Amino acid sequence: MGVVKDAKIARKCAKKLLAKLGREPTQAEIAKAVEKKKAKKGKAAPDAAAHGDATPTAAAPPPASASGAAYLAEHAVACARDGAPAAAVEPAVAWPAACGGGDVVALAKTGSGKTLAYLLPAFRAAAAAPAGSLAVVVLAPTRELAIQIGADAAAWGGRMETVVVYGGADRRGQQRELRAKRPSCVVATPGRLKDFVDDRSLDLAAVACVVLDEADRMLDMGFEPQLAAIVDAMDGGADVERQTLFFSATWPAGVRKLASKYARGAAGPPLVVSIGGALGDGDGSGLRANAAIGQSFFKLDDSEKDEQLAKLIDGMADSDRMICFTNTKRRVDYLAKSLWADGFGASAIHGGRSQAEREEALRKFKTNEWPLMFATDVAARGLDLPDVSVVVNFDMPRDVEQYVHRIGRTGRAGKSGRSVTFWNPAYDTECAGALAKIARDAGQPVPDWLDAVAAKGKAGKNWAV
Repeated sequence: MGVVKDAKIARKCAKKLLAKLGREPTQAEIAKAVEKKKAKKGKAAPDAAAHGDATPTAAAPPPASASGAAYLAEHAVACARDGAPAAAVEPAVAWPAACGGGDVVALAKTGSGKTLAYLLPAFRAAAAAPAGSLAVVVLAPTRELAIQIGADAAAWGGRMETVVVYGGADRRGQQRELRAKRPSCVVATPGRLKDFVDDRSLDLAAVACVVLDEADRMLDMGFEPQLAAIVDAMDGGADVERQTLFFSATWPAGVRKLASKYARGAAGPPLVVSIGGALGDGDGSGLRANAAIGQSFFKLDDSEKDEQLAKLIDGMADSDRMICFTNTKRRVDYLAKSLWADGFGASAIHGGRSQAEREEALRKFKTNEWPLMFATDVAARGLDLPDVSVVVNFDMPRDVEQYVHRIGRTGRAGKSGRSVTFWNPAYDTECAGALAKIARDAGQPVPDWLDAVAAKGKAGKNWAV
């Protein structure tokens, strides 16, 4: 049985022992429980590639030393105790190489629990670093995602000190926090991290592990110059062998070039793994939606959309939560205010809102105090918003990748969900073929009218599949 499958079983055994014993089990107790479970099965379990949820493009090597395997076993206890999501074990295919110090390029579908996949190796790098030195940098494209990653690092990182820095907030306050805490790990958006490197608030020369999360989104948002400057600052530490963990949801040519530029450690070429079919057609040119998400489509002009949205909301159960995506800040605000006036708890998230307003909206939505969220694509990727029942595309997204990411806000962590897309015949014809293919590939029914438009129309550049 491979180390990947052993790590999964170890986590399950640790959780059961924790409940049974009422205390934290020892590594010896976990190992004994794992062996007992394997013996009971009487045969080797299928490897990760055969499992169907994680298909590596290269065989995952074992950890570089026994300490890598021991680290995984030890942290299975902490993850079980602290409530790490069950889906987080799927990206464990990346753990053996990552905890052994190798570079990893991971292509992960939305909702796959990838945060823990890179935080465990990052924790190990921080534990091996001298006290008071910055050992780990995690880069994320948006403020909300950076805050979320920071919260996960604080929950699972034990005594490791983590500081989150991002634009749109008090720079001097963040600067004081960095100097006071001297963190082992910094989670940051690229622009704000570069600011602190430029003014020498941070020295990156001793960084041993750098994580690029949602790398494709950072590339889309134009952060490549900032990434280059940040990596150049890390390269100042000539005696530090830096590890790079590169995570992306898509694998177009630009992202492949970015990965080849930064994931090239001294230990050799990076391990490339695909989690949850994220590679699509095998070379990354295709995209796949989560099969656990039901996809439905309504043919509407703009004057009909409000009425259809009202019908959807009226049909929601009290425990349901909805995210409705639009393409403009004005429409987000209009819809949120309209629903609020009708007595619904509704929040609005877009780039024009202050950081405090955005954080409050996320908090109210997560607690189901405000079960409706209206948002631009700032909320389409990376954020872990549990138990979202339905996602509505009020306006069509700008491209096929964004469509997959939007609907990926539901059906997360092994749960099912539903997406509803409003399709306007006046200006959405170019995306018909992509919508039909993605739905059909995920085992979802395709309306006859959408198939007919797809057969006649020509896909736009952003909707090629």
